[in-house]
This record gives sequence, C-alpha cells and structure tokens, in this order.
Amino acid sequence: MAQPRKFDDAPVGSRTDKNKGMDATWHESFRRVIQSLNSRVLGGAGTWGTAGIDTAGLAAGTSGTKGIKVGSSIDYTIDGVVYSLAADNDIAIPASLGEQAEDTFCKYLVSVGTNGTAAASAGGVTITKGNTVEELADAKLPDLPEEQCAIGYFTINTTGGYSYTAGVTSIDDANIAVTYADLVSMPMDC
Repeated sequence: MAQPRKFDDAPVGSRTDKNKGMDATWHESFRRVIQSLNSRVLGGAGTWGTAGIDTAGLAAGTSGTKGIKVGSSIDYTIDGVVYSLAADNDIAIPASLGEQAEDTFCKYLVSVGTNGTAAASAGGVTITKGNTVEELADAKLPDLPEEQCAIGYFTINTTGGYSYTAGVTSIDDANIAVTYADLVSMPMDC
C-alpha cells in the first residue's frame, strides 16, 4: 500500500534539483532582490550575511588632502565570511565621481570588498556617489556595489555658491559642510 502524500510533497517524478539556489530564480531582477535580502542582517549582530561587526570611524584625512580616513580597524562579513580592514588615512576620493553642484547635498557611500586593502584596485575601499539634490531629505545613498560591505557614508553640503569636485576640492574645505556616519549594514532607505 502506498504511503499517503502530504499536501506540499513534490509531484511524483518531478525534479527537485531545479528548486535549489540560483536555478530557482530565473528572473535577474528577482534574483537581485533575493541576494539583497540575503546580504542584509535582519535582527542579527553581524554574524551572517553582509555587515560590519565594528564601526569604521570615518573622518576627513588628517593631512588636509582630498581624502577620508577609516579611523579604526574593523571586522566585517561578506556572505557570511569574516574579513578585516586596517585603519587607513587619506583614502582618495576618486576624481571620476566628478563635480557636485553648488548649494546641493550628496551622500557618498563608503564600502569595502573582500581583501580589505584601501590601496588595492579591486576589492578594497570603494566610494560611490549618490544623487545630487537641493534638499537633504531627498539625498539617497547609491546601491551597494557587488561583493562589498557598507562601512559608512559621508554627506557633502555645498553652500554659499561653492561647488565640490571629487579629487580636487579638499574634504575639509571651509566652503563645504561634511558629515560622517558609520554603518554596520546597508540602510533600507537612507
């Protein structure tokens, strides 16, 4: 006599290997949503997913240059694997981020990859520019780059008719206002 089937049993003869992982999410945008949710720490303490375990202590670089610093060494996770980033000073803000118009706000996301070295061309500290707007409430962080962990962001407010040019204008210039925030995971709406 055959065993009775439960309501959620797979049909007899069906392949269940297609229901695992990436093969089950055939649509690219749907797959991205699943990856993003997997990378967020939902109620956790940085022990899984993608998150910082410590705070970076972002600030202006100390030599008065065009960069920022990570004030303290941190541990962070990417896809559940723990990595470390040493404290570093004068991390260059890439000139490729261009100019921020006068009398605007913009948030710049600071993230780190798997090698934790700021000077590295791949996998190190990455600075990504958000949207440039006239009201702080409308300034949003950009999307987190692939295989990166958000460690903080800084907001630049250009005032008094002055603009900011990445890689040219000093981050501690008196004509711009800069605020720093440390992150342990990517905020939902910021």
